[in-house]
Amino acid sequence: MAQLHHHLNLCAKFGLHEGHFAELPSLMEYQQGKAVYGNSHNTWLSIDITSELALLGKNEGQELCVSVPMLGFTDPALDYSLLPMFAIPFSIHGLVALDENPGLSRAKVMARDIADNLYPLLTCPKGKIDYGLIDASLSGKPIFSHLKEITYIYNKSQLMEAQGLQSLTSKTPVLEMLLSKSGMPFSLTLSVKDINQKLLSIRKVDYKGHSISLPRGQLLALWQKDGLKNNLHIHYQTSQSKTLQEGYRARIDFDIPMQEGVEYSWKQTGSSISKSSKILRFTHYFGLSVKAFKRLAKCIIPFENFKNILLSQKQKTKIKSNLNCYEKHQSVISILHEHLLQGIANQSIPLFALSPYFVQADKIQKELRSLDLNLFDKHDQFVIKQLYQFIDSNENTVLNFIDEVDRLLSMANQTIDTSFIVQTKSNNISSDTLISANLQIDNLVGETYSILSQTPIHILNNNQIEKGANDAFFTPKLHSTKGAVYKVSLAKILQGADVIEDFNWRANDKINLSELLNALGENANGSTVVHARITPNGDTEIWVEHFSKTSKQPTNYHIATLKGVSTQHGNLPGDLNTFIEFRN
Repeated sequence: MAQLHHHLNLCAKFGLHEGHFAELPSLMEYQQGKAVYGNSHNTWLSIDITSELALLGKNEGQELCVSVPMLGFTDPALDYSLLPMFAIPFSIHGLVALDENPGLSRAKVMARDIADNLYPLLTCPKGKIDYGLIDASLSGKPIFSHLKEITYIYNKSQLMEAQGLQSLTSKTPVLEMLLSKSGMPFSLTLSVKDINQKLLSIRKVDYKGHSISLPRGQLLALWQKDGLKNNLHIHYQTSQSKTLQEGYRARIDFDIPMQEGVEYSWKQTGSSISKSSKILRFTHYFGLSVKAFKRLAKCIIPFENFKNILLSQKQKTKIKSNLNCYEKHQSVISILHEHLLQGIANQSIPLFALSPYFVQADKIQKELRSLDLNLFDKHDQFVIKQLYQFIDSNENTVLNFIDEVDRLLSMANQTIDTSFIVQTKSNNISSDTLISANLQIDNLVGETYSILSQTPIHILNNNQIEKGANDAFFTPKLHSTKGAVYKVSLAKILQGADVIEDFNWRANDKINLSELLNALGENANGSTVVHARITPNGDTEIWVEHFSKTSKQPTNYHIATLKGVSTQHGNLPGDLNTFIEFRN
């Protein structure tokens, strides 16, 4: 599974841990990457470097430097994430790596750590970053492995004479970069230096992501007529989209127009509820702002506790090294702590990766209760209050609370799927009434997107209740029989396609490959069950439900949608010569 994941992701291959760091891709890899990523401004960046190349060609020994910032927590000494948090050079001046010896394309790389120390990122013969070599080369200079910037350095013989490189169809004066953090804005620096490292030119290039596809919202409203206790069921579900996956938080305003002679009542819905003479509004909240996440993270990992544990760990280390000597440079610890909190918020480092620094449950609860909620907006206040209720009603352990916070952090990894019921006291309700749902998503860069969905109320009689409710609200989970196998075709993907969100099996059948990999990657840490469920449109959705050993609630992954297929069967359509299979 790991080999498949690496094969499918060029970003990871040229990141810090795969032995190809700072190399350019081969001609075939370039063509594959260009075909998959090159048409999107959110994954591909092209920069005209005509002026830099002109200056580079004037004298021997001159270098072109490309400095890129880290867009998430980055530490080459740790391998918790294979995906790089920075832009990757993918071709330069129309040149890529030689097929037979790609290592010749490797740039010289300088790293800037969180304390602003500058040092070379040296690699071993296998292409892996080697801090033993780096430490030995610095003659006692203290450095840190947590980075804020790296600089790729190319010399004149590489770019002007194509030494160790091969040309594309034409040598265009362009730097092409692959962006692993899709759509996140940043600024990179292009500079040219002479043989004595004198700065000859410098230019800052600002990148801003473009608007990306919005999710589709499916809203259903069903009124069940059953005597005095009639129920209005509301269900809302989104499709997969990059906008949703890269959002920090979202909210949905459900507006139900008030009708004359109809009284509404409700039990606990997990909503914020407001009422006027014309509208009854239920607002559902998902996720938290970066500000709120970081404040919650400080409750779990207070600075003083983090500092004390970090220093005690360093005291136990017997290996003499100038790497990460926080006991000698304690002022850097606060910078590291802030970088880690930001890394948790932008999901570049898992929250549970920092479990050695968690405080005890009673201290977390005390810190949480001391928060001034007036510092947060209405959305964050509501979610934090739900956390208060959670710690009051569950076993008071660190694991339970942090698992709930981690669930909030993972809001972007799933579709939004929510339902609630409003009781009505009336024998009649107008089917012409339009119920609306307004989804608002806050993304990584502070932009807000809105998607409005509307639906009339579908009225069911007693004999339609069970079937209608099941069809409309996706309640049935069609379990495969014990031992049955679902087969997913990967033949075409393995022949060269890269990570593709929507991969066509047939004309209308789509597979979400990234979620498929997520589900399989977690399977070793729990159990996985495959479900099929039929939508009102007659489509069959394939879901994987993963039960973790540490979490009380399962995680659901939307794997595929089969358009217009309503039969229950074990084998999905497609070429079955190469497949991944799920067993119940």
